[in-house]
Amino acid sequence: HDFIKAIDADPAMAEPTLPFLIALALCNNVIVHVTNNGKIEYNADSPDEAAFVTFAANCGVRLISRDLTSMTIDIQGTEKTYQILATLPFNSDRKRMSILVKAENEDAILYCKGADNVIHERSIDFNCDDIVNDYAATGLRTLVFTQRKIVDPEFTEWTTLFHEAESSLTNRDQKVEE
Repeated sequence: HDFIKAIDADPAMAEPTLPFLIALALCNNVIVHVTNNGKIEYNADSPDEAAFVTFAANCGVRLISRDLTSMTIDIQGTEKTYQILATLPFNSDRKRMSILVKAENEDAILYCKGADNVIHERSIDFNCDDIVNDYAATGLRTLVFTQRKIVDPEFTEWTTLFHEAESSLTNRDQKVEE
């Protein structure tokens, strides 16, 4: 609540946190439900998912719609729609969830959230060891968010391989994981 009050008092304070708030709003499996009176409600498989999206919304980055191919968020009064290019759902083997999205006239961005050790193994610049270790030492669960721009030729190569694996009739899960 203190963070939200601080942002309300000084909206410019939100600027450094925008990438994180956008990741919270986009990297999830939340279903957006608009009630008859126009109120947005979030439904998710886990209470954590809904809590992350609600927190981002309370901080000015609100997920306002989602379908199978796109998501729209309201970033401090400006709507932005992202095409969903690929989703790799959380599972106990991966210990992370990833979503590849692209806004119009922008590069594709891969957002990922997961267990700190899994993200650490795959990161070039993991600069929060001390904080994560402090939280883990006190018994708290830790979840790390990250993002990476994906540009050509890597983008074209990866999406081609992913869609081939996703449409495979044999060993689909294994091919997607690879």
